[in-house]
Amino acid sequence: MTRQAPIPIILLTGFLGAGKTTWLSRALRHESAGRTAVLVNEFGEVGIDHLLVGTIAPDTVLLNSGCICCQIRGELKDAILDVITRAKRGEIPTFEKIVIETTGLADPSQILSTLMFDPVLHNQVSLQHVVTVADAQNGATIHSAQPEWVGQIAAASVLLLTKADLVSSSKLQALRMRLALVNPTAEQLVAQDCPGFRDIDGTGDSHLPTVNFDRSSQHQDGTGAQTLSLTLERPMDWVKFIVWLSALIHRHGAKLLRVKCLLNTEETGPVLIDGVGHTLHHPRHLDSEVASDEKSRLVFIARDLDMTQLRLSFEKFVGT
Repeated sequence: MTRQAPIPIILLTGFLGAGKTTWLSRALRHESAGRTAVLVNEFGEVGIDHLLVGTIAPDTVLLNSGCICCQIRGELKDAILDVITRAKRGEIPTFEKIVIETTGLADPSQILSTLMFDPVLHNQVSLQHVVTVADAQNGATIHSAQPEWVGQIAAASVLLLTKADLVSSSKLQALRMRLALVNPTAEQLVAQDCPGFRDIDGTGDSHLPTVNFDRSSQHQDGTGAQTLSLTLERPMDWVKFIVWLSALIHRHGAKLLRVKCLLNTEETGPVLIDGVGHTLHHPRHLDSEVASDEKSRLVFIARDLDMTQLRLSFEKFVGT
């Protein structure tokens, strides 16, 4: 009996009114949607009523696209396992991937912790993307003042810019710059140019080193988020780094919004480290040809953390 591969999950987040439901409805109608299960907090918050065919099970509706949409009642883990079990029993249509749409005030780090570290879910699903929808009209002004917005932007592997056609090119560029300050490693895409899930495949994957780390600098902006990017010219001592990073997360995990590091280690070659808050993905050892040089590149995004001291701590313990 062959073991089934884990079901890929796309986590879709974004602040209130950013337009994530509008984009999701569009993506579900696109030919690339395939068989998708959508988990939402409340049907009343999701603008997919015009797509409904009818109720096929408690808290579950069938969409014209052939996808199913289920309401989350209780714990996220239970909702995921329930929809997988019901599909295996033939109670609802089978599906190839799961999209989880969060509320506008959700903290992605808690959801990521559930997806990455629950021992049951670990063999059932795998995180493919964290897609954060950013409002071009309000993102750089009203939304950026909210701590939830900063956390959602920092957690993203893909940033979808909505309402880009409603703002000037200068305002859109200002948002792009603000997003890059908060999360310099995320792929930025205009939602209008991404009608389906296929358009985000292969970009911003949290497990792939396709992002630009070449920002050896330190930034702070009006959101309260600070970004520190470091480049180490020689191979990294893996043991020293892990000891240092573990101590950092233990002491300041609540202040860390994002950690993303492409390390060239002395022991095992290129390793990708990716995490949000206290949650770290399992380190991924990459093929040696992935790294174009011997450098290690590290990005830290935090709030209320002295980045100068962070840099000094790294240089003293790990190296310069």
